[in-house]
Amino acid sequence: MTTIWLVPLVLTTVGLLLVAGFARRVAEEAAAFRRSTARLGDLRPALVEVRTRAQALAEARDDLRARRSR
Repeated sequence: MTTIWLVPLVLTTVGLLLVAGFARRVAEEAAAFRRSTARLGDLRPALVEVRTRAQALAEARDDLRARRSR
């Protein structure tokens, strides 16, 4: 009967260890997400170039269609 006080202590310890483990994993995933998001910034110049070329192609297409309809 004297060891029954160990049950809440053990359960609390296990719970705290689980929470600490999950918190560590969340922190690692957040750091990985932050790094991944930072790499997306490197794509910005390429995306601007793609958008510019797409606009130029759309204008050329519209110009060709306008010439054909004359």
